[in-house]
Amino acid sequence: RPLWVTSTIGAVWGALAVVIAGLLETLDTHLPKQLDGSFVNNLLAGPIEEGAKLLLPVLLLIFSARMRDPRRGFWMALVAASVFGVLEGVGYISQAIMATIQSGAATGAAEHGALVAIAMLDRGMVELMHPVLTAGAAGIIWFAAHTRTRGTAFLIGLLAYLGAAALHGFNDAVISGLLSPINPWIGALVAYLFIALLFVFWFRPQAARIGSVSVS
Repeated sequence: RPLWVTSTIGAVWGALAVVIAGLLETLDTHLPKQLDGSFVNNLLAGPIEEGAKLLLPVLLLIFSARMRDPRRGFWMALVAASVFGVLEGVGYISQAIMATIQSGAATGAAEHGALVAIAMLDRGMVELMHPVLTAGAAGIIWFAAHTRTRGTAFLIGLLAYLGAAALHGFNDAVISGLLSPINPWIGALVAYLFIALLFVFWFRPQAARIGSVSVS
């Protein structure tokens, strides 16, 4: 099957995953009072968003012989997560733009304009976390499915998903949710360093392993 088909399915699924994750994340308003809080809500973004991005690629891995090709699965997850990150970033930037429009010529308009520029730069960096995390997990999942027995591959795949969800939740709940409100500049620096470390130690090793797989 041509690569563009895999890419198209991944891109469409990435857009749908944004909607699915957004709907699930609105359920935080129904959490018990003792659990309803920004930290818990941000922490839940990890399993929700990583699950949404990986859902269709993993289902295709299970039910489609073509998608058992590790390189194809890795690529679909990478495309889906990239589209997810772009659309989420556009959403954040749109919120900043709307705040600027609503402020009009009133005092603070210039400040909102600066916030739009900062948001564009910041989201351009932070949203890189989506393809890095999800494709890294996909690399582990597909490599295990290609080289291990079904039961072992399932356990490794589950751990890969939980690892990605935990790392995502750490970023949203701790770095963005706790550190950034105290000092936005330090929060941004830590977030960028965190993403760089994820790329080096989470994404790149899996990409190298998938690239070395021989598929008959």
